[in-house]
Amino acid sequence: MTVALSMVGVPANTCRLQTVPSVHRSRLSKSFTSARTHKLSKSSTRRGVALVRADAAKDADPVICIGEVLWDGLPAGLFLGGAPVNVAQHMTGLGVPTACVSCVGEDTLGEEIRRRLDTRGVDTSFLQVDSELSTGFVKVTMNGSIPSYDIVQPSAWDAIKPDPALLASAAAAPAVIFGSLAQRDPVSRETIKAVYKAAKGKKIFDVNLRQPFIDQEAILDCMSDLYICKVNDEEIELISSWIGAPSDMKAAGEAYAKKFNIDIVCVTRGANGAMLYIAETGEWVEHAGYGVAASDTVGAGDSFLARLVQGLLTGEDPATALAGANAVGAFVATQSGATPVIDHKFVNSLIEGGEKVA
Repeated sequence: MTVALSMVGVPANTCRLQTVPSVHRSRLSKSFTSARTHKLSKSSTRRGVALVRADAAKDADPVICIGEVLWDGLPAGLFLGGAPVNVAQHMTGLGVPTACVSCVGEDTLGEEIRRRLDTRGVDTSFLQVDSELSTGFVKVTMNGSIPSYDIVQPSAWDAIKPDPALLASAAAAPAVIFGSLAQRDPVSRETIKAVYKAAKGKKIFDVNLRQPFIDQEAILDCMSDLYICKVNDEEIELISSWIGAPSDMKAAGEAYAKKFNIDIVCVTRGANGAMLYIAETGEWVEHAGYGVAASDTVGAGDSFLARLVQGLLTGEDPATALAGANAVGAFVATQSGATPVIDHKFVNSLIEGGEKVA
């Protein structure tokens, strides 16, 4: 099956619960907020894909990705997953030092998560171990290329604990990336809140609505003073109904930026690509996406976000970063699992071929 795709959003109603025992405002012209992390803005471009120089990244403080880490049980097998860890792996692969902050169980699956992240070069200094809860697991059912999820609860990632060293790392990080799903439990919610409150760099919120884990108060609390707020076309409709924002996506995005003090509102539109509202200029940047043969769309949005953030942090203009993000998301959708090693030749061929005609 061939579909027109850039970054495919997953409908919020495709998640079922399974219970088991057991930015402040910063200017776009600045790629990093500290002199130390400014080294990352020195990048080289290889046929349309910006790659961070290894020597520039060596001594940089890592980007912090905090939230769920788990195993996706797909028809094709077990794949490491969870939005924050997916983003962390892809950003590391793109040359940006990144730390995964989460919690695994004292079990074989947890040990394997650490081993795989270490192999991919992700900083696991803040990957905690819980002796009572099991490592997270999700049963993924595919309807064509579109996934639905049975998420095990409770899981170890519900018990991420605060730590002084973690808060210090968050304060030094060029960016902190967090989402909404891992805030389903009060323990992890309070830790995630402490981390993004400690952040002095860019705060990036990836709204990730999965029934029945939708907490209106927690989500709205996360939306203030962001560098990027990423939502899909279904999530923006729901959030707009909560705050009385316009139903039109562009009008809603502009309302979010004004109400919550957000630099960039990113709206992903499935097969119709994605668009960015740049509050500093009051302009929208749009991309219609690329046509690919999709295998599954698990993790496509996470790879999209990783490439978007990497591009913006390394000094790309929003249009270039958005085109690269759509291309990386499209590539991931052609693969099984959320974190295949990015094929830059494939990605660059999409970019050079241009976005699909609407």
